[in-house]
Amino acid sequence: MWQSCRRLHLLTCQILTSQNLTHQNLTHQNLTRRNLVKTAVLTRQNLAGIRQ
Repeated sequence: MWQSCRRLHLLTCQILTSQNLTHQNLTHQNLTRRNLVKTAVLTRQNLAGIRQ
């Protein structure tokens, strides 16, 4: 029972994952871009702070 339940769960997960992959990739790219911007801004602020 447990085995078949797990197998079914894995299959469901794989199907959902494959459907979500494109969405996740887009989201991940957006997050990465946002993080890069955040990091750049923080770095700029830090540099400005060091100059003062």
